[in-house]
Amino acid sequence: MPGAPRSSQENTRKAQSNLAFALLSLPRQRRRDMVTYYAFCRVVDDIADDTALPLSQRRNRLRQWRDYVSDPASHQPCPDPLLDEVLALAPRYGFETGLLLELI
Repeated sequence: MPGAPRSSQENTRKAQSNLAFALLSLPRQRRRDMVTYYAFCRVVDDIADDTALPLSQRRNRLRQWRDYVSDPASHQPCPDPLLDEVLALAPRYGFETGLLLELI
């Protein structure tokens, strides 16, 4: 991820997709949470697809994300503030963080 980490809102805007328009029908908190989830998926995909980085660097970044999702308390600092945002979704919506690991 070149440059400074971005928030989920910034990631979604950068994607320039129609997602923002589609999410307008959701209640505010659910919309924010969906933007966070989308940003997480987008950033993980961008890391994996970034051909400007050597494969070893891409793998290392994804490993850092997996390690943090697996045990955030033991991996400081957080590789990206987005991870803390997306980890907050698991208890809110009742899913296991293992599902996030599968996405990574």
